[in-house]
Amino acid sequence: MGRSVLGRQKGGCVERADTRGSCGDHTEVAAVRVFVLADARHFPGLVALVNSLRLHGRREPITVLDLGFEPEQRAALQDECEFVAPPEHSPRHPWLLEPRACMTREAEIVVYVDADVVVTGPLDGALRAARAGKVVLFADLMEDRRFDEWQEIFGLRGPVRHQTYGNAGFLAFSTQHFPDLLARWAECCERIVGETTYLDTGSFDSPTALSSQDALNAILMSELTPDQVDIQPAEAESQGQVQLTGTRVVDLTDLRCQRGGHAVALLHAWGTPKPWEPPARPTLRRSAYLTCLRRLLVAPDVAVQAPGALLPSWLRAGVRGRLSLWYLTQARRPWRGTRERAKGLAEELAGRLRR
Repeated sequence: MGRSVLGRQKGGCVERADTRGSCGDHTEVAAVRVFVLADARHFPGLVALVNSLRLHGRREPITVLDLGFEPEQRAALQDECEFVAPPEHSPRHPWLLEPRACMTREAEIVVYVDADVVVTGPLDGALRAARAGKVVLFADLMEDRRFDEWQEIFGLRGPVRHQTYGNAGFLAFSTQHFPDLLARWAECCERIVGETTYLDTGSFDSPTALSSQDALNAILMSELTPDQVDIQPAEAESQGQVQLTGTRVVDLTDLRCQRGGHAVALLHAWGTPKPWEPPARPTLRRSAYLTCLRRLLVAPDVAVQAPGALLPSWLRAGVRGRLSLWYLTQARRPWRGTRERAKGLAEELAGRLRR
């Protein structure tokens, strides 16, 4: 998976021997740096994430742990992202590399984001909390998840307390306040290399079913104090198909979204298949994420202009792309033999052709 890039640790940054892109001054310590890990399969999601950050005025450098991008994909992103190679003999589940991804470059504020996340609101509040000495995450759907067994599994320094379980798809913290957090998270991840996850079993029953996310929450629930952890309210993020379908796009230009009357800062399309993957075609449904995804891939005002050849047909620009998405999400719904339904679909199609 690439040449060895993880060497001895120096100043909170893992020394590297390989860089797969050129974006910015790599030796400079960024005030804020965004870290992502992804591969070729996640190219549309990564493009959407980068473009959503830029549309919200976030100009911070973005470092991507490259788990296998194609050259043309790197070329499309090279002006906005720096690609770095993963270590040799990487774990079977790349989730375990999340802390290592964040150690490839120095930053005062580390921001880790999953490649299937779209930013739909300002992140200023989260970054202010991080600068003030908080570890910032958004609440997970399984907010009560915890296991006493974590203390032994991860070699924790104390018992595991009850605390809201966070989703590691977004993480922000200050390395000045928590200089050892990444190394400790990486150490805990290394303790569960080879363990099965819910992707293997389809079950969340194991204390390590969520891999690096369980490792991180174990640390936060044991080795940090409650006032050092800032779990953002559940309504601030829409995650999973049910919540994403129930989220309304208020202003597509600015990506403003609401769910239950509350502003949403992140859309997180965890799970498989992703809405850009061929296996998603039979079950593809309209959602806030899918609507914002297409806008971030084809609109002329985005920072990264993804070549259509690198995108699935339903996420390409132009009439054919719109028709393809309309067919997959609307036309295949049951007709129920009603004239009104046929008329409605015809009017919708005509409207889309005019756009």
